[in-house]
Amino acid sequence: MSFGLLGSPFLSVFWLRQVVDVLLLTLIVFALMKAIWKQPAMKVMGMVVLLVIVAVALRRMQFHATGMILEEAARLLPVALIVIFHEEIKDMLGKYGRRIQELEFFSRNRPGQIQDVFLEDLVTVCSTLSSKGMGALFVIQRDEDITRFCSDYHPLPGIEFVPILVEAMLTSPGPLHDGALVIKDKKIIMAHAFLPMQHGVEGFGGRHRAGLGISERTDAVVVLVSEETGAYRLAHKGILSPSLSESALRRRLYNLFYPSADRRSEGAGN
Repeated sequence: MSFGLLGSPFLSVFWLRQVVDVLLLTLIVFALMKAIWKQPAMKVMGMVVLLVIVAVALRRMQFHATGMILEEAARLLPVALIVIFHEEIKDMLGKYGRRIQELEFFSRNRPGQIQDVFLEDLVTVCSTLSSKGMGALFVIQRDEDITRFCSDYHPLPGIEFVPILVEAMLTSPGPLHDGALVIKDKKIIMAHAFLPMQHGVEGFGGRHRAGLGISERTDAVVVLVSEETGAYRLAHKGILSPSLSESALRRRLYNLFYPSADRRSEGAGN
C-alpha cells in the first residue's frame, strides 16, 4: 500500500520503528510511575502535571505573562524531575538490577552468604521472642549497603549473633530494644535502626511497614516477629509473606540463602 503518513506506507520499517519507540517510552513511564505510585513523590508529580495544565489554559485564555512564566518553568521539568525523583529513580534502577543479577546466568554457583548455624540461631531467637510476647525486626544485609536508609541507629563493632545476647538486647526497657537489628555476615552491625516506612499498607503496624520499606528499596531479607500475635513473617523484594510457622520460616530462609542446596528435613524444616 502506498497510503501513509510522513511519506511512508503504514506497513513499513519506518512505522514499525515508531511503534516500538512509543512502546519503549510507555514502558519507561510505567516503570517510573510504578516506582513512585505509593511514595510521597507522587504528590509532587501531581503538582507538576497540574502546573502544565494551568500553563496551557492560561495561554489560551490570553493571560500571556503568567502563562509564559509557567511555560518557561515547564521547559525545565525534565531536569527538575530528575533532581526531585533521583532517589526513586535510583531505587527503581537498583530493583531491576537485582532482578538481572538473580538470573541463573549471573547467580550460578554463587556461594551462600550466611552460615547454617546463623539461620538456626535466628529461628531460635524468633521462637523465644514469640513465646515471650516480644516483637523483633531483623534486617539481613546482603550485597547492597542499607546504611543510607537507616536513621537514629547505634553502630556496633560486628557483634556475634548469639541468641541469649540478642534476646537481652531486645528486652524492654533497654536502650536498644526498639527499632531494627541490622546483620551482616552473621554479625550485628546496627541496633535501634529506624527504617523508611512503606506507604499504602493497611492492617500492619510500624514494624511491618518498615520491614516492607527496606525490602522494597534493597536486596535485604527481613524477618519480623509480631509483638501482638507472635507470628513470624518474612519480607523480601517488597513482598510480605503470610504468617509462618517455625519450620516454614526456616525453610524459606534456607531457600533464600542456599537456593541450589539440597537441604534435609532437619536443616530446611521440611
